[in-house]
Amino acid sequence: MLEQNLLYLSRYQHYEDVVASGIGHRSRPEAVDEAWLGERLGHYFSSPPGEFDGQKLAAAVALSRRFCLIAGGPGTGKTTTVVKVLAL
Repeated sequence: MLEQNLLYLSRYQHYEDVVASGIGHRSRPEAVDEAWLGERLGHYFSSPPGEFDGQKLAAAVALSRRFCLIAGGPGTGKTTTVVKVLAL
């Protein structure tokens, strides 16, 4: 299969489509008790009021979906964020 000047084996294109479809289905928002979420996030993430906290936002997104990808450079707190999400 030739697509945009790239050669794909049909089975690999199928695998890619299956993975993309699975991620799409899992990425839809889930129902979350917002009061509980806000309280628990406040317990695990203590940023000053009004200050942006990327880790807290990543945790909130991870808890509101069945699939979430957390990315960042070295030392940005990815592992710490995932540990807190698992604790929640």
